[in-house]
Order: sequence, then structure tokens, then C-alpha cells
Amino acid sequence: MLFPRWRNPASRALILVAGVLMVLSITVFDGAQALTAPQVDAARQRRMQRINPQMPAPLKIDPQRVAAAGISVLSGKHITLYTDVRADLVEGETDPRQRWIELFDAAVPAWCEQFDTDRADAENYALSAIIMQDQQRFRNAGLIPADLPKFPAGYSRGHEFWMFVQPEDYYTRHLILHEGTHAWMNWFLGSTGPPWFSEGMAEWVALHRRDEERLILAAKIALADDSRGWGRIGRINRMVAAGSAMSLDDVMNIPPSAFREVKYYAWSWAACEFFSEHPLSARAFVRLQDTVGQAQTEFNQSFFRAIKPHRDALDRDWALFVNELDYGYDVRRTRLTEAVPIATEPAGAQAFQVSATHSWQSTGLKVRRGDRLRISASGEVVVGQTTRPWVSQAAGITVDYYSGQPLGKLMASVVPETLSQEDVAAVGGVDSIPVGTGMPVPVVNLHKINGTRGFNGLAMPRDGVLWLRINESPTRLRDNSGHLEVSIFRLK
Repeated sequence: MLFPRWRNPASRALILVAGVLMVLSITVFDGAQALTAPQVDAARQRRMQRINPQMPAPLKIDPQRVAAAGISVLSGKHITLYTDVRADLVEGETDPRQRWIELFDAAVPAWCEQFDTDRADAENYALSAIIMQDQQRFRNAGLIPADLPKFPAGYSRGHEFWMFVQPEDYYTRHLILHEGTHAWMNWFLGSTGPPWFSEGMAEWVALHRRDEERLILAAKIALADDSRGWGRIGRINRMVAAGSAMSLDDVMNIPPSAFREVKYYAWSWAACEFFSEHPLSARAFVRLQDTVGQAQTEFNQSFFRAIKPHRDALDRDWALFVNELDYGYDVRRTRLTEAVPIATEPAGAQAFQVSATHSWQSTGLKVRRGDRLRISASGEVVVGQTTRPWVSQAAGITVDYYSGQPLGKLMASVVPETLSQEDVAAVGGVDSIPVGTGMPVPVVNLHKINGTRGFNGLAMPRDGVLWLRINESPTRLRDNSGHLEVSIFRLK
């Protein structure tokens, strides 16, 4: 029997009294729990302090002042949210505040993966997020310390981060993850590194999307509409068009005070995106997380030493990157690669395979201004997929255009053998020369080419190396396939 004493009246009375007291104690505890949430949070924060004992103490929060200021307090597993945003919802919509909590909680395992953090170490990780519409309300609540610097959008320090609600929902979420990334790096790496790396990482990691209910950080954003309010790519495009592009050296030496201007967040993001995706820098870039405690000069010099063997190629590919930057840009496919040489018959020509899956491809052929080349091409490539493949020959197809030329058209360019920092900073772009099918040279006339006036050829505009590519946006190379076979004859 479970209760052998139940038959005794005295025992029954004692048990009934105990039951009433237990119910009362639960009711009182639940009520007290709401009132003493900061004390409960403090216990969790003490456990969290073990992650990094060097971090400052949490902000002392008075729940009565918070409530009196009309600020809502909501909690998730890894975040306590203080906000004056109201849940005035259209029927069928979810509370945006709850979505922010769910976003932050979902980001914790993603941050663990991004920064190679043990999930067990992050179990007690929790921040307070102060997300504001009316800043004065939070001053009245004591949620903005007197020594907190002024900030235009967001600021992270210790156990808390502060930010303003943005007009676009995506950008509000981006800022939550941006400040959350700063906090994560401080807690688990001990620092965020020099300004370009700190802000660039926060911008890059905070780009996000959902994939089958899993949150993806450092996501590739394919369309502007998928990141409303962010706008970093458009800002870079405008600066490049105005001749104000930044070299890699420029970006890596941005001073802390410069980040009062949004453009420097854009360029720092671009550098992190570029370094993380380029095969010649990706491995060294990942290792930068281990050196975030170094001063900016030492940090940069260490990275420069690691990428020194590839610096010319990286500077050149950075120029290509910023000149054609758009949503969905794929650094791996758009960096300069080598056209594949192929054997040719008859003699006198040099021939190459030019792939449709990559952007510019170098032939390695050095030319001088005024040299004339006869270029011919054969074969077919696929330059898109809709209801059926878009098949193109070297002349291109007019179903779509890129840079004013038909999609799939063979293009050429002559580029200096090396690019100085000044060349990269100016980023004049790569001047494209439409080639198309060229003018095939009959085999019977090969021995007469150099003396035949009828073959004027293509005049080279400058000294340099000949590059070729299939005309296509750098953002749309993933569904391409095939290659053209291109023959090049030098004419006198």
C-alpha cells in the first residue's frame, strides 16, 4: 500500500495539511519566481562566468524599475529579452519577440559549429538582449549604463548587448546575430580581434537563412530581397563605380574610429567573405580565430606572412570580386583560373578549353599593344536551367544578357601580368572584348595567314596576358556546364 497510515484520522489530517501547504508553497514560489527572475538569472550568470572569468560582471537590473518603464521581459534557453516592442499581432502572425528568442537559441549550436566550440561548454551560455524602440524608456529603467558608448545600431559588452529595432525584420535579426557574434567571440575566444576582423566577422557570420528548420550562419545570400535592410553589397557597388574601392591593405588597416560610417562595415564584411571562400586564403583565415588577442599590426602581419606566396593572385582576384560583386557571388568560381591547353592541328595555333562553370580563365599568352590575333571557337555550353537547358555556342544566346552582351558569348580581355596595390584600389574593372565565334581560319589558308591582308584579326588594346570567359553573371555559374574549344592564331 502506498499510504499505510491513511486509515488513522490523525494521520489523514496531517497529510491534508501537508498537501495544502505544498500547494500554497508552489503558488507562492511561482509568483516569487516571476519577481526574482534577475536573481535566478544571476545564478546562471555565475555558472556562465566560468566560461571566461575575465568578463565584466552582469548589469544590475531592478525588476520593479523595468516593469514601471513598461518594458517586457521574455526568456529563452540562452537569452533574456528586454524590449518595449509590443505583441500587437495580425491574426495568424507569431510574436516577433518570440521569433528573436528562437533565433538566438538556434544560433548557439550554429556558433559552436562556426567557432569550433564544444557544445557542453555552451550549455550555460546566456545573454541579456536589450532591444529598443524608445531609448529613453530604457534609461528610465536603468538598462543603459552611464558609461555605455553611443552607438547607431548595436553594441555588445559582457553579459549584455543593446540594439535598436530596425524597419526591416531581416535587418533586426541580422543585428541580433551580429551583436551575438561579437559576444560569442569575446566569451569563447577572449577577444574579437582588430576592427576589420571584428566587424567583418560579425557581419559575415550574421548573414543567415533557414534550411529545413536549421539556422545557417555565414549564409550565401542569393537575392537582395532575402536580406532587406542590410544593403552592404549596394554600398560597395556605388563606391566602386565612384572610383573609391578599397584594397585589401586598406581594409585591414581601418581604424576603430572609422566604424561610425556604415561603409566600413561593408568593406570589412567583403574581406571576410573573400578570404573565407578563396582557396588560397581560406585555411589561413580560419586560423585567425586563434590570434584574436594580438594587436592589429601583429595580427595583420601574421596573416600577411601566411598568404604571402599567393598575395599577387589574391590582390588580382579581390579586384575581380569587388568589381562584379553581387548577391550570390561565388569566389571559388569567379577567381581567375587557367584555361586548359589542348593539342591542335594544324600547327601554328594555340588552343584551349574555356569552361562555362568558371569566370575569367587565363591562356597565359602574353601580348603587346597592337598585336593582332585571330580567335575562333567551336562547341556548345549550357548557361542556365529553367524548363530546359539554355544551350549556347560562342556567339551567345539573346534570351538573356550580361554586361550588354548575349549570355554565353565568348569574351576576351588583356590584363597586366601583375596588379599593384594602386591598380587594385582603383579597380577599373576588366575591359571585356566581345569575340563570339570569331572568324574560323580555313586549313588551306594557314600557311598564308601572316601575309594575307584579308585577315585583319583582333587588335590587342594593351600589353598583358590574354584572358577568356563565357559571358555569364558571376552569381549564376553553378548551373552551367560544358566548354568551348578556342583556337588562337598570331597574325603579323
